[in-house]
Amino acid sequence: MSRRSATGLALLLFIVAACSAPSPQVTRPTPVSTTPPDHAPTGLSSGKVLFSKGGLDLWTAALPITTDGAAGGGYLGAKWSPDGTLIAAERAVPGDGGSSLFLVRSGAAPVRLTKPDTFLDGYAWSPDGRYLTYGEVISGGTAAAGGSLAGAIGDVHLYDVTAAVNLIVGPGTHPAFTSDGTHLGYAHVTGAIALADLRPLASGTSQELPTQMLVTLADL
Repeated sequence: MSRRSATGLALLLFIVAACSAPSPQVTRPTPVSTTPPDHAPTGLSSGKVLFSKGGLDLWTAALPITTDGAAGGGYLGAKWSPDGTLIAAERAVPGDGGSSLFLVRSGAAPVRLTKPDTFLDGYAWSPDGRYLTYGEVISGGTAAAGGSLAGAIGDVHLYDVTAAVNLIVGPGTHPAFTSDGTHLGYAHVTGAIALADLRPLASGTSQELPTQMLVTLADL
C-alpha cells in the first residue's frame, strides 16, 4: 500500500469514528422551588399530599388517614383545612343516591355532615379554617358546567368546626368563600348568584346573614 493510500485510509477511519461517536449529554440542574403552592396548609411538612387510594381510604404520603373506606363507603376526594389539622372528605356511602360530606379528625371517627339520601354539591374551607361550607341537594339537579348542579333544590350550610354548630345560609348550592373570608357566594335556588355577609357571625348573636343578589336570570 502506498503512503498516499495509507494516509487516505486513516483519514476515512477518523471521519467514520467521529460521526459514530455519541453526542455528549448536556445536563442542567432542575431548580428546586422553595415557595409553597397557593392556599397550602401551613401545618403540614413540605411535600405531604392527600389522596384517595383506590377510591376507598384517604392516605397522606405512605400513611393511611382513614381505614373504614371498604366498610363504610369509599372516599372520593378530600381537602385539608388551612392549618392541616382537619380534613373535609367527600364519600360514597352505600345505599345513598349521592356523595356525602364527612369531617375527619386524627384519632377520631369521621363525622357525617350531610344527611342521608342527599347529594353533596360543592364544599370549601374558610381562609381561617373556622368554617366549612357545603351545598346539600335535597332533590332534582342535573350535571352542569363547573361541577355544579342545574335545577337542584337544596341548602348551603356553614359548619363551625370549633363549636360544632351547623347554620343554613340560604337555599342554593355550590358555595365559595371570598379570599378574605368575610362573604360567602353561592348559586341561589332562584338562579341568581347570592353573596352572604358573614361578618355578623363575629358577634356570636346573628343567625340570619344579610344576603345580596349579585346576578339574576334577568341579567343574563
